[in-house]
Amino acid sequence: MANTNKPRPDLFSWLFRDKNGKTVVFQAPNAPIVVAGLAWAALLFVRSGPWHTVLEIIFNAGLIIWAVMELGWGTVRARRILGLVVLVWIFVSLVLASLRSL
Repeated sequence: MANTNKPRPDLFSWLFRDKNGKTVVFQAPNAPIVVAGLAWAALLFVRSGPWHTVLEIIFNAGLIIWAVMELGWGTVRARRILGLVVLVWIFVSLVLASLRSL
């Protein structure tokens, strides 16, 4: 009996090829990650006070929106996995921060 199974793709192909077989390693950033990056850059200069809190909220919101977009609509598996990792990281960070403030 002949083996009719398709060859198994290597890890790189599995992670970085889209549904059309095109390799996608880099892609222009979308708006939420740009906003998060700008908020992060501003946080380097604003170390305390109400603006620091506002920038932290903007940073976290931008990352959460970006991560959800990647998880749900990422072009390739690598971006979906990265979205999941970032969501877990943010969740754990926020839980730990809230526990420290008790």
